[in-house]
Amino acid sequence: MSAQYEIVVYESQSIYELMHASSENVLQKYLRACKKYVSPEYITEECTTFFKGEGFISYADQSGGDKPAIVMLVGNIGDDLTSSIREGMRTFYIKSCEYCGKDMPLKEWLCKLCRNAEKN
Repeated sequence: MSAQYEIVVYESQSIYELMHASSENVLQKYLRACKKYVSPEYITEECTTFFKGEGFISYADQSGGDKPAIVMLVGNIGDDLTSSIREGMRTFYIKSCEYCGKDMPLKEWLCKLCRNAEKN
């Protein structure tokens, strides 16, 4: 039997959404919820916090906006799942340069190499 998890989204200190996940889909569901409710398009990486407690993980918007969100994962969370979540979150703020395909920060239009080549 697979482990069961709950993903709880709080917005302005009230429960906004509650989802259930199994061990087979918990990583994808949690990362999708984090990206949806603490959107890297609007909230910089510096304005987010990641915390692992006893039996839960939280990812929160600390930007001070009008609808602060916290996305919590509740369940039996091991080190492997925690590492996978952290690795998945690293991709939130990275995109590929449209010219050369190199990884670069989300808010950049071109990577440094292509920007420098464009200037010359």
